[in-house]
Amino acid sequence: MRRLPIFAQGVILSKLSQWRWRLAGIALVLAYLAQDALQLRWNRLYELQTLDWFKYTTGAIIFLYVAWQWSLFLLRLKGLRGRNLRRLMMFHQKSGMFAPLFFYLHSVQIGYGYLAALSWIFLTAVLVGTASPVGIRIRSKLYLGSWIAIHVMLAALTVILGLYHAYTALYYK
Repeated sequence: MRRLPIFAQGVILSKLSQWRWRLAGIALVLAYLAQDALQLRWNRLYELQTLDWFKYTTGAIIFLYVAWQWSLFLLRLKGLRGRNLRRLMMFHQKSGMFAPLFFYLHSVQIGYGYLAALSWIFLTAVLVGTASPVGIRIRSKLYLGSWIAIHVMLAALTVILGLYHAYTALYYK
């Protein structure tokens, strides 16, 4: 029997259907980055993004979306366990793939300065989320611990920079 490479040992791939949300999330992040790099613009959306009411509305949608995603972390801190936690975690992961769509509605470009940092951190959090050990069944405690630390750190930075962005956007208008 052929032995797996060292990086693949201990990894058991789940059903292909459990990979669909991961692949969709990766594809949406890559599509966002490609459209920004190639400067492909949907003119009507680009024009809407120059309007204050549209920026505030889509910003509020992203804020509510990120708050919803954080609810899983908060419920785990409160002691949610078992079947309800697994169900909520699967919904958290599957809904995570929509993050690039909400982001695209808010801004078709990465931005500059702290906005570039916010964009890259947000999109990286999505990509890291697609590498969740749930569904892959990785047995390594090192992978699980590293993955959760990186994902939560990126999510926390997203919230901090997002709140700073909201403050500056509202304060300077």
